[in-house]
Amino acid sequence: MKLFRMFAVSLLLVCANGAIGGTLMNIETDLAEQLAAGSGEAREFSVIVTLQRAEDVSVLVAQGVRPANVFGSIPGFAATLTAAQIKSIAKLPQVKFIELDREARAIGPR
Repeated sequence: MKLFRMFAVSLLLVCANGAIGGTLMNIETDLAEQLAAGSGEAREFSVIVTLQRAEDVSVLVAQGVRPANVFGSIPGFAATLTAAQIKSIAKLPQVKFIELDREARAIGPR
């Protein structure tokens, strides 16, 4: 079962890149696993999208993406996207990385 899961995640990453043998794997592993698990293309995920350049956000807005928060310190934004949107924008050269939006800590729990 674990081998099948690894294969499914790998296949999703290759398909998300638009070509067999693609080397750009820009979807976080946890997110890729959830996308591979199914539940439909309409399922929504809170994500952080890191871009190549800050001005690239306009390309994604033109694709129908609605950022909830555009970052000033890094080129990227937070948004709620469907599985279909994630798979679609992962193919764009402007997208550097897509990951689940979750709490992060600079140091361990207090």
